[in-house]
Amino acid sequence: MMILQKEPSSRISSLLIILLIVNSSNVFLDHYADEFLAISAVLSVFLMYYYGRFPSGYFILFVVGFIFWTGYIVIQYDVWNYYTFIGFLTKLFLAYAVIAILREKFFSEFVNIVYKMTIAGLPLYIIGVIFPDIMYLFHKILNNLPDIFIIDHGVYLDWIRANILFYTFSIVRLGQNHGFMWEPTAFAAVLLFSIMIHLTLNKCQLDRKFIIFLLALLTTFSTTGYIAVVIIVLFILMNGKPDNKVLIGISFIVLAPFILNLDFISEKVENQFSRWDSLSNADADMSMMGNSRLSSFILDWRDFLDHPLLGLGMFEENRYLGNQFLGSVNGIGDTLSRFGLIISLLFLINFTFTFKRLANENHMRGYLLFILLFLILSWSERFMMLPLFFAFQVYYMQPRCRNQSEQSIYADH
Repeated sequence: MMILQKEPSSRISSLLIILLIVNSSNVFLDHYADEFLAISAVLSVFLMYYYGRFPSGYFILFVVGFIFWTGYIVIQYDVWNYYTFIGFLTKLFLAYAVIAILREKFFSEFVNIVYKMTIAGLPLYIIGVIFPDIMYLFHKILNNLPDIFIIDHGVYLDWIRANILFYTFSIVRLGQNHGFMWEPTAFAAVLLFSIMIHLTLNKCQLDRKFIIFLLALLTTFSTTGYIAVVIIVLFILMNGKPDNKVLIGISFIVLAPFILNLDFISEKVENQFSRWDSLSNADADMSMMGNSRLSSFILDWRDFLDHPLLGLGMFEENRYLGNQFLGSVNGIGDTLSRFGLIISLLFLINFTFTFKRLANENHMRGYLLFILLFLILSWSERFMMLPLFFAFQVYYMQPRCRNQSEQSIYADH
């Protein structure tokens, strides 16, 4: 007996993408993040069964393997954190439920929602740059309301942020566009993936969405984001029309030296590598050296070399053996040290299959550029642990739609 599979309405599709994004933003309802994640996952799983979708065999195998690996970590290192374990599974099920419901529509819906949220946030960014006093007043009003909008109150006293769903701002960093994410680099990462996916679905046409995404990316003033633009250039050169290739190629040649010589880029790169000798030649204390991307990677790498195959587990209580743990800010090192080489490679393989499938279905080349983009961005943040990037992985675990009518029609709206 065949189960009739219903199709979600456009409103439900948009809601699911918003749930996925805001649960990855690390800022929305910050003081109620766990509760919001749980509600989002339960609602998404309920809708998954309502629309006649069920977990695939690969996904079930993935979850069972993860549980067995966690059991090994608990026994091997005598460490356990219930909230970390449940939180990881909740994010995973949220991501899978959204993918199972939307299937091939996922990428087009994702790009459209990111576009709309970016458009909504840009005016506030412009106001903050031109009329900062308005944002100071806005921040003061939000700060006097219940703890719904303010993030990091009493934690980072010099960087208290406010979030109103589609825009995050800090009164000490109004010049950088945070978008709807916790910091500019994270917003740049979402924009870069949106650009790549949009170009894939739209056959590399440099249209209105591309321009808005690019302008928003420029307003982040993110070092990593600016460096990763080279991936966009390569993708367009591989797949774009001749006129667009010439335009992008000339623009990149002219602008690249100027961008690389911007003070905030050159100083940041120099500052990262200035810590190399002191960290690599001694058992430096993180509290003394500061928690930079490079210092995080070096200490992550030490843990990885001690436990290369299966890692130390996801529990932070088991991290940075012999060093003070202030929280890793390097996604590559963090993933390797937590999950080890085997599971990290499995994550990367899932990403590869997902974006290979996306590229092949749209007759585009260069799917490995998606993987390179992810690795560049992961040097800066721990994106692997976000529901959105779980969704990029588990997309491959869903079977293709056999009914052509189920294929999404990508529209520029």
